[in-house]
Amino acid sequence: MARVDETRIIDRDAEVEVFESMLRCDTPRRVLVVSDKSGMGKSDVLRLLRYKCDYNFDFPVTLLDFKDFESKPQIFAVVSHLREELGGGGAEFPSFDDLNGARAFGNVHYFTERLNARVGGMASIGADGTIFNIGNIPPEHPVEWNEEAESQARTKCVEAFLVDLVTSSSQRQHVLLFDSLEKATEELERWLCLNLIRRWVLGRWESHNLIVVVAGQAVAGRLKGRLRPEYRKCIEPSASLRSWGRPQVAAFLEVHGFTSLTAGEVAAIHTLIGEGHTLAVALTFAKTLVEDRVA
Repeated sequence: MARVDETRIIDRDAEVEVFESMLRCDTPRRVLVVSDKSGMGKSDVLRLLRYKCDYNFDFPVTLLDFKDFESKPQIFAVVSHLREELGGGGAEFPSFDDLNGARAFGNVHYFTERLNARVGGMASIGADGTIFNIGNIPPEHPVEWNEEAESQARTKCVEAFLVDLVTSSSQRQHVLLFDSLEKATEELERWLCLNLIRRWVLGRWESHNLIVVVAGQAVAGRLKGRLRPEYRKCIEPSASLRSWGRPQVAAFLEVHGFTSLTAGEVAAIHTLIGEGHTLAVALTFAKTLVEDRVA
């Protein structure tokens, strides 16, 4: 089936409007959820958001579909993909590039030298206590580059990528789009939720301009079950307006601070959205309801 031209994707004003509001990066809300049944156009939404970043905003953006990584589920492969696409948009990853270049030589001495230069300390000791714990062994003394050394080198490269990502995005917005979360391996899902999203995106939100969009089936529930309560408020539960019921409208209003609305007021706002009014109008109406009650 031919893909829809991004410039012709319609009826996605809800996701675009919420996404563009998040690009201000002035709140902890840094993760947008696009969750729906199969065949409802989630992938088209991500392609539309990528188009917006490329042509309207000129922000570094990457789109990764976990379906493409079922046969190569390594975290390093995902990070390499992210680095390539973000770099094409102007993002810079000097530490990652330096360490990854050193890794390609397959030389323990050289990699450790570059790692120490970048992080200012000795690399982690391997499982057998010898891989990167080379101490004062002369450079001319051969040290085997084995599977354990390669594994640790890739881990260090991933850590360098995350540091570079936060540093690069401190200057301007960077956008990470992830599709088909339900297809991710357990290892990749844990890395995405616990490391990238919780530790780096949400845990350090004030120091960067990173936005993450995650699409897939039942994504909101998957993320909620993998994040501590204090981080759940940072998730924007933005399903398509076409499928929003009152619970989705209530959740949207709550993340924007409207937690005291009555069931009848939420129902009225749900009707307003159903009539085709924008989310900005809905929020203005909610604000008016709250202010009238105080007055």
